[in-house]
Amino acid sequence: MTTPKQPRAFKQPRVSKNKITLSAQQRSEFRNQILRELWQGKLTQGQALK
Repeated sequence: MTTPKQPRAFKQPRVSKNKITLSAQQRSEFRNQILRELWQGKLTQGQALK
């Protein structure tokens, strides 16, 4: 029995060990950048959550 392929929207989150993991500082800088862009109106809330 084969399992049906999941649609792309339900891709695994990028936490797998074969991918580069961000340090805590990089994560906070990335989050701060997204928040800055949110405040500047460059992103909608929906885009930031993707």
